[in-house]
Amino acid sequence: MASFVNINYQKKLLSYHGSFKPMEFFRELDSDQQGFLTSASLASYFAQDEDFTNFDFESLVKYWNGSE
Repeated sequence: MASFVNINYQKKLLSYHGSFKPMEFFRELDSDQQGFLTSASLASYFAQDEDFTNFDFESLVKYWNGSE
C-alpha cells in the first residue's frame, strides 16, 4: 500500500509543475511505442532510480487495470 501512496504523492508533486507535459512523459515511458505501458517499460524507465529499487511494477500495472 505504501508504494501506491508514494506514486500518488509523486503524481501530485508533478501536477504542481506547469511545464509538465503528460503526453511527453508517457512517450518516454512507452519506449517500445506500443501505445500502452507495461511493467517492463516502467521498470526499464525507473531502473536507475534508487527510490524504485525492487519495486513491483507488475502489481502496480495490475492495480491500475482493475479486474482486467
